Amino acid sequence: MKKEFIKTIIVSYGGFFDGAEKRTLTHEGEKIFVEREFYNGAFDNGKPLYVGKTWSMLLDELDSLHIDEWDEGYDDPDVMDGTQWSLDIKFSDKSEGLHYWGSNKYPENFDAFMKVMEMR
Repeated sequence: MKKEFIKTIIVSYGGFFDGAEKRTLTHEGEKIFVEREFYNGAFDNGKPLYVGKTWSMLLDELDSLHIDEWDEGYDDPDVMDGTQWSLDIKFSDKSEGLHYWGSNKYPENFDAFMKVMEMR
């Protein structure tokens, strides 16, 4: 993954019954900016995000997870009304972005990813 060209990270996670969040991360220099959208009764618990973390630190943590080796999609069709998620990474060098998604199924290191994204 060309982390030096990452300009935007968009993560969506949740389900109908537990609520859902879409988080868009951008940066200016090393400062991380977060835009949050909530759905289905999800709420912001007021917890500050990415405290003491720079954009480079965040990208290093993501790089260590080897996200670029994930499959494009993960689906468990036998689960009804579960949890859906997606990750979109957009680049500043006009290269094609990355898109990953799942419905009730996840990459092996998804919990570590969610911890890096401070969504768990």
